[in-house]
Amino acid sequence: MRITMSANATRPVNETIPGRLRPFEGEGQESGKMPRAVLSFVVVSYNSRGSIEACLKSITSQEAHPHEVIVVDNASSDGSADLVEAIFPEICVLRTGRNLGFAAAANLGIEKSSCEFIALINPDARIEPTWSTEMLRVITLHPRAGAVESKILVEGQPGLVNSRGSYVNLLGFGCASGQGRLDIEEDQTKRTHYPSGAACVLRRQAFLEVGGFDEGYFLYHEDVDLGLRMRIADWFILFVPQAKAHHRWKAYLHGEKLYYLERNRWTTLLKDLPRGYLMRIAPLLLIAEMGLVAYFGSKGLLRAKMRAALDFASSIPTIDSVRHNSRVPQSRLVEISNSLTAQVPDLIRTESRILKWAELLLKHYKLAFFCKPPSGSGKSVEEP
Repeated sequence: MRITMSANATRPVNETIPGRLRPFEGEGQESGKMPRAVLSFVVVSYNSRGSIEACLKSITSQEAHPHEVIVVDNASSDGSADLVEAIFPEICVLRTGRNLGFAAAANLGIEKSSCEFIALINPDARIEPTWSTEMLRVITLHPRAGAVESKILVEGQPGLVNSRGSYVNLLGFGCASGQGRLDIEEDQTKRTHYPSGAACVLRRQAFLEVGGFDEGYFLYHEDVDLGLRMRIADWFILFVPQAKAHHRWKAYLHGEKLYYLERNRWTTLLKDLPRGYLMRIAPLLLIAEMGLVAYFGSKGLLRAKMRAALDFASSIPTIDSVRHNSRVPQSRLVEISNSLTAQVPDLIRTESRILKWAELLLKHYKLAFFCKPPSGSGKSVEEP
């Protein structure tokens, strides 16, 4: 497959997508010494004509001006790549020729970037002018921060929160804390579980060390998997409330989205958590799956749920071999599994009494079967 680049860009592009990410030239430099070029932006686009102009204007208007902006276009059919080239001639556009999915496209854009830190922004998000300044301030202060994520507000609804930190719950769901609430609370920088792919900054060294995004995920949940693998490798992720993004977030759940969310959730549970974890939460999983089948069935999404389960089951031998090949101290995996939250996932939208029952079930199960991280250790992850 051939990859083409905008004529305005100057960096060469390989004709084929690489099989693995390569370290950048400045890797291995002494701690605390940043290269002159600090921040690259990567935007993965697929039919984003209605939103990408506002996204890129917010990036090019940053107080801390980006060294480079790379748009990876996943074979859009709406002319969005042409639009970017016409309005932003200084921006590098990579045309993949086919839809690679978010994970592979993001890996490609990051491989072509040249800075120590890489910002990932969704094309349907825009960032405030001080976003880069605040994100860089925090990540450079913490050498073991593999990534930082920003506060995300809902575009067009002033003060409404999309995310105040990303967490993984006991069942492997990615959960955005504070979603749907008003942004009236004072937030502090804190550790979270994973960097939301909607608006985050990655440290290249950490990203490459864990192998980048898993391209087998294709779409959704790849940021959850990345965050867990960073934590397994002894990096941590921070939430930066002073940096704000505005996201055209929609709660709509369709069959394709549910398929990838569910298939990839189960893949993450098996691949990233300790041996025996699934057995440990088997009673909770059984109850949860019965409830999810009923819920998704009522929404006309049962076929997508079942297809995800079958595809996951067929890939278990491959996933299990990847997990067993990793030489990670079991104690670290156990510590991470103990930190998973009792939060109810955002994709479940039903009666409040049912949500309260589900939250109580998760909380009591966590208290009964999982140890809390030691208080005062400095390594715990705050519950949302």
